[in-house]
Amino acid sequence: MSRSKTSGLSTTLDLLCSTANEAATEVLVWALDSPYGEIRQGGFEALLARSNRQGHRALLARLHQFPWGWLERMREHGDRLRPVIREAITSEDSQLRRNGCQAAVWLRQYEVIPTLLAVLEQADRAEAAPILAALYDLVEGVRQQWDQDERNVHTDEVALRSQVVAALEGSLQRWPQHRRPEVVELFLHLAGRHHPLLQQILQSPHHPLHLPIVDALTKSRAPGVGQLLLEFLEEPQLPVGVLSVFSRRSDAKFVRQWLRKIARSQSAAMQQNLKRLRHIHWLRDGAGILQGLDSWAELGLVRLAVLSGIPRMEAFGLIKYVFRHGKPPGRRAAAEALAEFQGAAANALALEALGDPDPYVQAAAIAHIRQRGIPGVLPRLLALLDSPHAVVRQAVRKSLHEFNFKRFLRTFDLLEDSVRCQTGLLVKKLDPQTIPLLQQELESPIRSRRLRAIAIVRSIDAHKPLEPILHQLAQEDPDAQVRREAQAALAELAGPVPERPSAQLTLGAGKRVAGPTPGSNVGPGDLLQQYRTNLWDPRD
Repeated sequence: MSRSKTSGLSTTLDLLCSTANEAATEVLVWALDSPYGEIRQGGFEALLARSNRQGHRALLARLHQFPWGWLERMREHGDRLRPVIREAITSEDSQLRRNGCQAAVWLRQYEVIPTLLAVLEQADRAEAAPILAALYDLVEGVRQQWDQDERNVHTDEVALRSQVVAALEGSLQRWPQHRRPEVVELFLHLAGRHHPLLQQILQSPHHPLHLPIVDALTKSRAPGVGQLLLEFLEEPQLPVGVLSVFSRRSDAKFVRQWLRKIARSQSAAMQQNLKRLRHIHWLRDGAGILQGLDSWAELGLVRLAVLSGIPRMEAFGLIKYVFRHGKPPGRRAAAEALAEFQGAAANALALEALGDPDPYVQAAAIAHIRQRGIPGVLPRLLALLDSPHAVVRQAVRKSLHEFNFKRFLRTFDLLEDSVRCQTGLLVKKLDPQTIPLLQQELESPIRSRRLRAIAIVRSIDAHKPLEPILHQLAQEDPDAQVRREAQAALAELAGPVPERPSAQLTLGAGKRVAGPTPGSNVGPGDLLQQYRTNLWDPRD
């Protein structure tokens, strides 16, 4: 159009927009169907600005034809359009009804939710689709709004949520008339676990809505319903119906969210609820669910195995799966949780963990492997003292905690010579305080303690690190016997060591550690038993 025509069109549209003459509405509605884009847009803007229900109804009837930019402009006038949106939702014209539902969502008209519910209760299945879609979108919008601002909720948002929940409660009370399972799901989507009506229904197995609620909790894939279920895990008095839902749900997304929740929560209520679980359906054919778990979900799977009341064989199967296929954090947790399981299969898995490439897995297994009574495990533990990983060496020392220098010192005089040597070498390797404490004994003012300390030095081959103090004792000690014993110890250091019982035990791969004397009948198990007997002290 030319500039003069454009100017004339603008003047005409301004007049049609501002006039009180109702005939202007018919002209503007005609403009909506004009072949010329400028006239169509001008008619749209003018009708949007006028407070005329007939014009607004015409806009809504053509909503599916509008470009996106026009929809954005309509959002700015959403409150003005609300009356005709309600009319459109209740209309018998299917296109107008779809447009009304779409407009309610686009324009975020949460106030029309009661109208949508009333229409849903009366609609047949074929007509219900656009109404249900609008309800789900609007209820989800209220839920997301609440979740985002829960710590700083505005008064208007509290009032809106309360109004929507009240509308859903009213529809639930009319359940015997309409029996719409979607209403139940929408209610669960928005109601919190402390909602009085929800608590009343769940605590009353004979309530007409008890089974529909439990069925919706079991089958619904809506995010709000899944979140509600996970919140119920923290409920001290979890209803039996909800507990059964955790037993039956097997959809992968929810199961993984559940496992992450178990991993992160430390509440006593959740642990008590897990103990009440006796059966979990997806454990029977859950290979697909278990594949691709992230680290948090694997940790939750381990905790589920340990805390739940499922059969022990199934629980052990979960531990074994995570140990064999999990990521490092999960495998470490599985090795630690293995302490809860006994039997040949658990023993075999614990031995397998000792050779794991992850040092933290090794350390977790070391912590409980001695309590299993596995033959030949002591030499394997002693071999791990040469591990390059400090966490493994520390775990071995903690596992063999009775082999410490203070106990060895108290019972040294009670041990046979061969056991002294074998035990002393173990203590020196296990207890890093052996040399410092032995030096303190050599510096004692008590003659008998110095003599015993020198005997220990010779027994456990500790001459080298203590050579300076042995020289001092050999030259300056006031007691002649102490000087002679110190000189004898230094002589062993300077020349060939006199033949004495060997204290090495072959472990394979060229490594030798403290063990029985050649020709003796003392094995590592016998040594441990004898040492335990001699070290018993009521003061320990």
